[in-house]
Amino acid sequence: MTAATYSQTLQPPMVSRFLELLEAVDDLLFEAIEPVRQKLIEKLGGSDRAAMVARGVRPRVINASDADFDPRTKRLPYPTSNKLHWTSTPLSGE
Repeated sequence: MTAATYSQTLQPPMVSRFLELLEAVDDLLFEAIEPVRQKLIEKLGGSDRAAMVARGVRPRVINASDADFDPRTKRLPYPTSNKLHWTSTPLSGE
């Protein structure tokens, strides 16, 4: 179980302008990647996805506490595992 915290500190007009910016960037990005997307569809359209998933390597998850976090470690360019840092909080009444 996780708990998410969300904080919105911008004024509504600024949020609207920021949303307009994000939509414009999204449109430009879609336009820029469309040729690549079409090539991928052509090349991979006939692929057996179930076989590709079955042959694929699944990432290994390493659970670690927050105290184990070391920001000086380096990740491989294509990691095969991902360390999750967590803190447990007892439920009330326990």
